[in-house]
Amino acid sequence: MLQSDPVFAIIARTEPFSELSGPHTHSLAGLCRMRRYGKGEVIFHMGEAGDALYGIKSGRVRTTIVSSEGKEMTLNLFGPKSTFGVVGFLDGGPRMATALVVEPSEIFRLPRSAFIAFIEAHPEVAVHVIGYLCGKLRQIKERVGETALLPLAAALARRLLTLSEEFGDEIPSSQEQLAGLVSASRESVNRQLQAWKREKIVGLHRGGLTILDRARLEQETTALGA
Repeated sequence: MLQSDPVFAIIARTEPFSELSGPHTHSLAGLCRMRRYGKGEVIFHMGEAGDALYGIKSGRVRTTIVSSEGKEMTLNLFGPKSTFGVVGFLDGGPRMATALVVEPSEIFRLPRSAFIAFIEAHPEVAVHVIGYLCGKLRQIKERVGETALLPLAAALARRLLTLSEEFGDEIPSSQEQLAGLVSASRESVNRQLQAWKREKIVGLHRGGLTILDRARLEQETTALGA
């Protein structure tokens, strides 16, 4: 398997494995199987056993949860070269969200059973996994701070900048999805985006937005709000 192989490239940049040696990464990539998904297909449901890690060769996936009132909330969006389902993959526990295909996609699957056998044969890999889990806890703590303590403008600006690391300046997320990501109403997110549009910080279009002034958006991450 060549290093130009897309599965190898995605595995190599995934946090639990990003510092592994080339041979280890090749071995993991060889355990993966690719599949095509159509728009709207469910990859896994919330509550199912975390039996695999998934990576995106092409397309987009979003993860969602449904409240007790039946309201769906978007947790995250993933684009090409991303992996998702990592927590359930590592601990084997129930999925914390449902994963839905946003557009026709090519996605590979790394079975947890195959990974456990691999890590038993290569215990040094566990060190990298522990480091990843610690980093994940830090991210969760930071996200809680964003949604609970920051004003909407700062929280939304941070989420847009995070999404831009995944998608570039063209963010393929609806306002409803963005509202779910920052735990706010669609109306309040729309008001903030319209204000930024007037200031030429972002451009709005059907199905997403464009970051026009990254420096201004970064300034908004520390906004105190009204």
